[in-house]
Amino acid sequence: MSPILLKTKEVAEYLKISDQQVRRLVDKKELPCIRISPRVLRFRKEDVEEFISGREI
Repeated sequence: MSPILLKTKEVAEYLKISDQQVRRLVDKKELPCIRISPRVLRFRKEDVEEFISGREI
């Protein structure tokens, strides 16, 4: 089964933050992504969920 890939906008909606904030997390290497081109990013759903669980206290 192939992984579910999310677009930047979908991740932003899921995390309830802006697209720009998602890109900042990627730039700080806090949120892993698959870079399709310099402007096009895709995110594995598992990575986003792991990011969320790592941020919870």
